[in-house]
Amino acid sequence: MRFLVDVRISKQEDGIWRVEVPGLQGGWTDAPTIEEALRDLHEIVALMLDFDEAHDHPLPESIRPADTLPQAATILVDTSEHVIKRRAPRKRTSVRPAAVR
Repeated sequence: MRFLVDVRISKQEDGIWRVEVPGLQGGWTDAPTIEEALRDLHEIVALMLDFDEAHDHPLPESIRPADTLPQAATILVDTSEHVIKRRAPRKRTSVRPAAVR
């Protein structure tokens, strides 16, 4: 079964990313990158949903069954984490050919 899961994302003072599912006790994780935090949270939520389904626990409002895949999403792109090293442009000099005698 597929679910749509609302998450909160924040960067802590120590630079660690935290992602959490509102209303899901224990549904959070911290990681050095946002990608790792989201990947870890995906695994945590999947395990918790399996457990909750087996024990007939209700879903929090932040988790909803999904009949279809989402058609749009908002993603965070942090360019400061992917710095491109730029070189100063090379100065072009022209060399004049020697005079033909």
